[in-house]
Amino acid sequence: MALSCNHPILGEGFSFEDRQHLVEVSDYYRYHKQEEYLDPVKIHGGYLFDEEWGIQNWNEFDTFCIYALRYYLKNGLDGGKASSEYRTTKLQNEIGSAELANVLHRFIEENVNSIVYREKVDGMIDEVALLDSVKAQVAAEYSDQHIVSSFKKVAHHFGHRINEGQGKRIQKRFGSRLVDGYQITHSSNPFPKTISD
Repeated sequence: MALSCNHPILGEGFSFEDRQHLVEVSDYYRYHKQEEYLDPVKIHGGYLFDEEWGIQNWNEFDTFCIYALRYYLKNGLDGGKASSEYRTTKLQNEIGSAELANVLHRFIEENVNSIVYREKVDGMIDEVALLDSVKAQVAAEYSDQHIVSSFKKVAHHFGHRINEGQGKRIQKRFGSRLVDGYQITHSSNPFPKTISD
């Protein structure tokens, strides 16, 4: 079965990915429209798939698609792996916002190899708080649960780990409140010798 779509197909896991063979088509028309100011009508001498398309138009179109697929396979681009752009767009669709994904990615990069806390509470001095930092930078409102789950997805996407090797949940008491902590590491160095706390 072949499925053509203009956006990433949502779903996660090895079983999901093993059942797909992605063939990404380049942004040929977008490039020509934005860079060369050529609409498809100017490239093809008419609109794609309109009533006036005849056998020759379909033959040329089918030949182009087959040529593109053969080029794709000949140059070793097969294997079902999605491009970085595809995976990033998929991540943004899964969490519902490119802005939120970008803010979380910056937050993670700025705090790698340290422990951050879920939220600011009385008694904190220099501790970094995930929810407060993110909410201050995004225009839309998100639930606390959505921000935390998105934080974990963004971390995983960019090769970071949250609480890797921790036997139990990290928590710290500030006054009378226990606050969840998130130790951010990178998969290339999941157990750094020094973690600031």
